[in-house]
Amino acid sequence: MLVLARDVEWAEQPKGMELFTQQTDYYISSSKRYDVYGILLHERFPTVLMLNDSGLAMWHQAWLFDVLDKTIPEDWVTNFFHVQNSGSAIIMGPEFIVKNRASYTEMVLQEPPTYDRFFIYRTQRLVLESLRIFADLEHQKEQWLSYLPAPEALNASELVERLFVTSGLERWFGAKRIFSEEADRLLDGMWAFVEFIDLEQSPAKLLADEDWQDFCGFAKQVLPLVEEEVKRVQASWEE
Repeated sequence: MLVLARDVEWAEQPKGMELFTQQTDYYISSSKRYDVYGILLHERFPTVLMLNDSGLAMWHQAWLFDVLDKTIPEDWVTNFFHVQNSGSAIIMGPEFIVKNRASYTEMVLQEPPTYDRFFIYRTQRLVLESLRIFADLEHQKEQWLSYLPAPEALNASELVERLFVTSGLERWFGAKRIFSEEADRLLDGMWAFVEFIDLEQSPAKLLADEDWQDFCGFAKQVLPLVEEEVKRVQASWEE
């Protein structure tokens, strides 16, 4: 799910919402796109979970955004829990966040293990999205148009950068690598091709580039391995 921050006048916010507005709701830039990682409906005002401009994962008022992509991620589930003296809350998102009130509270208070897992989950999702795009030559142009903010300046740079967040996984796992030895080898092979690719080419020229085709071939090989690794890690959170 993808949203676009609106240029709002705080004086015009719906009546009663000011009771729930946080100072951090100002850490949003108008006309900027944000990925959504959860939705909460409580006390009449829905909120969305995202990584804001301060680098924090927080719940923000949905009133601040317009929806660009309505697609709900396949790994989201729905739950509800009761809040003393204020009814019930309905929440949607990844299982590790919405499985119970305690995990939701850890997310709000930015406490482990749920808050730490969020950043692992976010990186995993970026990696998988990147690999799926690179591995599908036929639909790459369509994906670029949806991801890049300026289609008239279309190039592959931003999408390639998404793959490099794989190195961030090690930061969260310390010495323990998330990828298998075979997946690491294939990823290393992908990087070897990057320096030979002109990432400023138009999509039409880029798709015909032999180095780019080799690069995407590696992506197709490594995708199922990374998918398995992600499943393994997330399954360990349920133990």
